[in-house]
Order: sequence, then structure tokens, then C-alpha cells
Amino acid sequence: YQSIAQISCVLNEDHMVIITDVLVHHEHRGRGIATDLFYYVFRFFKSKNVHSFTLDDCSDQFDTDQNIYKKLGFTYDTQGDPEMTLKMDNINFELSHHLNNIMICE
Repeated sequence: YQSIAQISCVLNEDHMVIITDVLVHHEHRGRGIATDLFYYVFRFFKSKNVHSFTLDDCSDQFDTDQNIYKKLGFTYDTQGDPEMTLKMDNINFELSHHLNNIMICE
């Protein structure tokens, strides 16, 4: 198998997931892979009493990546806040596509 994408996250003691990295190989972007990975993570943590997700994105392409985050429902808590959050109750699970062919490494 060749790794073409990854998402890394941490569950903290407050039942919040901090998403630290979202990477998709440049040759595979624009195919909905990152969206599918996010929905996999959302579903995985739904059963673990997680109430929200926070982005800790340190990539140099954050401005470009914001489009997917906003599409998924992430918002800024306050004006000028560098972190974007998403409440579990605000996730539309019906928008998830094809979560097949995802190999998870924990």
C-alpha cells in the first residue's frame, strides 16, 4: 500500500479531539479524500462521548485549507481566534460519502 493521505488527532481529557495534521498527497487532492478522512474520524469519536473537535493546523497552506474546514462546519469561536472548532451536534453525517478503502493505523 502507498500512503496518499493522513489525519492525526489527539483525544484530550475534556472529551475534545484536537486535529493536529491533515495531509493529502498533491497528486490526489480534489477527490474528497480529506473529507472522507474527517468523516471517518467524526464517526470513530462519536461513540467515545466526544463533544467537539478543534483544529491545530500548523501547515503553511492554512488559508487554502480553510475552505474544507468551513465546508465541514468548523467555525472560529471568537473574532481573531486562531483555532477553529466544530461541535459534534453540528456534524451532518449524511454528507459522508464512501468510507471504503481506508486503512487505519492507530
